[in-house]
Amino acid sequence: MLGQKLMLDFRYFCNDGTPSEDCQQAVTELPPELAEVLRSGAIGGVIVFAENLETTPQIMSLIDAMQQVMRKHELPPLFIALDQEGGRVARLPDDIVTRFSGNMAIGATYPNHGTLFAERVGAGIGKAVKMLGFNLNFAPTVDVNVNPDNPVINVRSYGEDAGLVAALGQATVKAMQAQGVMSALKHFPGHGDTHVDSHTGLPRVDHDRATIDAVDLLPFKRSIASSSPPAMIMTAHIQYPQLDDTTFIATDGEPTILPATMSHKILTGVLRQELGYQGVIVTDALDMAGIAHYFDPLAATIQTFHAGADIALMPYTIRNNDDIAGFWQYFAGLERAVEDGAIDFTQLQASVARIAELKEQYGLQATGNMPLAERIENVEKRLPLAANKRLERELAAAALTKVFDQGVLPVTTNKWQLVMPDTLRCQAFRQAFAAQQPGSSVDCLSLSELPEGTPWQDWDPNATLVIGDITPIIVSLKWVVWMI
Repeated sequence: MLGQKLMLDFRYFCNDGTPSEDCQQAVTELPPELAEVLRSGAIGGVIVFAENLETTPQIMSLIDAMQQVMRKHELPPLFIALDQEGGRVARLPDDIVTRFSGNMAIGATYPNHGTLFAERVGAGIGKAVKMLGFNLNFAPTVDVNVNPDNPVINVRSYGEDAGLVAALGQATVKAMQAQGVMSALKHFPGHGDTHVDSHTGLPRVDHDRATIDAVDLLPFKRSIASSSPPAMIMTAHIQYPQLDDTTFIATDGEPTILPATMSHKILTGVLRQELGYQGVIVTDALDMAGIAHYFDPLAATIQTFHAGADIALMPYTIRNNDDIAGFWQYFAGLERAVEDGAIDFTQLQASVARIAELKEQYGLQATGNMPLAERIENVEKRLPLAANKRLERELAAAALTKVFDQGVLPVTTNKWQLVMPDTLRCQAFRQAFAAQQPGSSVDCLSLSELPEGTPWQDWDPNATLVIGDITPIIVSLKWVVWMI
């Protein structure tokens, strides 16, 4: 039962003695050592990252190898998860699965198109990742972006209006799950009003309870109450003192307010009892600094299980054989916690039953009769989906938002001077112009390195200047156009 409540990442693995912290060997094929971890631990799920995903045959073979381990030993099938939100967060190569423009672009279409693009993008992503063998997507993000200085959410949010976020989030969940891919709504109870990234620290939200209900919780509440509730909800490593001001002594000896991931009052009291959520609760990654700085892996897992989480995501890092030995010590610690009551046995049984029910509901046991080679050939012919590529262009066009115009639009010039954050965006813009405005003159200054001298003094005064800016502290992607 304990193994079913763990979702591991196999991002890197070195079996040549490389120290864990130095290992950069991406797992693109399943090593026998990791296969044995899956088998012996009866592990419930695996999350993969961009480093693990190269080509369609490689992706499908890796996923199949992991599932074959479970089938061979008559163990429950794995959740195979990834973060394919679209926009800034997309793990799969763009030439295999369409990235789309991201949630804030979808939010920009809402006044004219309602939930149309959320539905179509949710379905498009779901269909594509399902073809590759994924059954769980940690998306969409329904954090309400009320803080323009938010370093981690910003353009991953649909917007700053809670009602808009709720409508678009639920439309995405319903469409994605209709394709047979479980959706994990994140990050509960809300990551929108933070100025600290929980990957690097422990954020705190000081909203009063009325604001929490009206803003932070609203997208989750509406999705839970809908006809298509999310299969999973992901927790946030964020302090919410108005929901729970309980303190604990962190590993550094300091009293600290429990983050939501570790809070029984929030996960059980608010999410289960107040909002009535009956699905599976999964933590955000437990190796993030918002948790790892304050708890050791065993203590973090025991505490989040006590709080009410069903699945601990990335609770123990495995990068080499020494880590595997450490993992079994960690696992033995979980078993002792069950024996001494630190992990409640009745709660454990109920949690594993929810996980099993969800796997059965989404047909994870079904394997199909087509051999892997034929499945790969079939999928290679179809990906990237032509419909998704068309939809990507439609979304980009529909999301264009005019903030202001001092009489320069529409632009008719065929001379362009670009200033871009990096060389890749220079290349992308040039390719777009070559396809849509053959014969245009395009010069691009990349800011990946600061220019010497004053090159702008030599720019053509008849050209149109475009400055592109996308950074973690900017709330949206902005293309600013000037006539010079």
